[in-house]
Amino acid sequence: TSFSDLGGDTITDLANSIVSNVTEGSATVTANSNSASSYQAGLQSQSQSVSGVNVDEQTVDLLTLQNQYQASAQVISTIHRYLERSPHYQGATKSISREDG
Repeated sequence: TSFSDLGGDTITDLANSIVSNVTEGSATVTANSNSASSYQAGLQSQSQSVSGVNVDEQTVDLLTLQNQYQASAQVISTIHRYLERSPHYQGATKSISREDG
């Protein structure tokens, strides 16, 4: 069926034209999106290489150091408690405090 408002095109021709335009537009948008994503990834990589800092790696290192510090503090605290109970340690601290005063 031909309509005079469509310039002699059939509904099928019009539908095919719409589908073609939408397909082309979709392909263009997809290509632009992929290009933008690649560009963003490149910028992030450049930024990280310039700064030389990997935040995830630094966070792991910081947590490791914190755990080591806590373990060392517990060892020192345990040794201190043990020495406080030792008669030799108590005598040594008393003689040191007498010399200071």
